Amino acid sequence: MAKRGARIALTPGTQLPIDGVPRDITATGQLRGLPVLTATTLDVPGEVEHIARRVTEFCKKRARATILPLAETKAASILTRVKRVSIRDTTSRWGSCTDDGCLSFSWRLILAPPPVLDYVVAHEVAHLRYMDHSDQFWALNAQLTLADMAEQRAWLRRHGHSLFRYG
Repeated sequence: MAKRGARIALTPGTQLPIDGVPRDITATGQLRGLPVLTATTLDVPGEVEHIARRVTEFCKKRARATILPLAETKAASILTRVKRVSIRDTTSRWGSCTDDGCLSFSWRLILAPPPVLDYVVAHEVAHLRYMDHSDQFWALNAQLTLADMAEQRAWLRRHGHSLFRYG
């Protein structure tokens, strides 16, 4: 916890790395509408006191929309199925897999670069076949990961703790 550092509030002016790209949270001043992601900003409507909640909801929805089809595609490629995907507000784990095929992921994965998110999804999908960290598990994880698995694991070790500071 000490390594993680102080919390970062999701307020106007905060820089949030959505898909690994730094974006400034801006308040639009409009009362209605949905957040809009641009190349450099996340434009959020609503009253300022509700911005943090709206940013979190946006990130959770984006994480679900990204992770669910990715997990289903990876599971189908190894002839298995995902029973359910949950997006949670975890504070220490990127993902988990139950023995009955339910996968759970931290919404903060949407803050990481896409290859890192892909690695974590591949990791949990590999657990659908092997509920351990055996050599067979790691070989399947590497097969399911689109980019170099070792690079993505190293990125998480170096930078992952900082993503848990948001929110």
